[in-house]
Amino acid sequence: MVMADQPYTIVVAGEEVFEQKLGTCGEEAQHCAGTRLAASVTVLSDSVSGGVRTVEMSRPLKGRTDDHYSFSLAANTTLNLITAVGYSHAFGHHKAHHHA
Repeated sequence: MVMADQPYTIVVAGEEVFEQKLGTCGEEAQHCAGTRLAASVTVLSDSVSGGVRTVEMSRPLKGRTDDHYSFSLAANTTLNLITAVGYSHAFGHHKAHHHA
């Protein structure tokens, strides 16, 4: 998965949890905010312990729109996941990231 795929994301920023389809500005390395999506996530809990924030949430398996990710219950399904930490609440190139 690369930014050019304009992935579906769940963003935890400050007190907000929201869904976003990330965008690009023409080239893969140019990160743009993209489009905020209609909410389908329900936050079940949000806590901080030892400097680590944990957010537990739920949402339907089928995406609310074509821009939302639809999960599959099929055996041997792979879920591509990217984690990233930004410099601020503004979307842009990330401070740190990892393919999980």
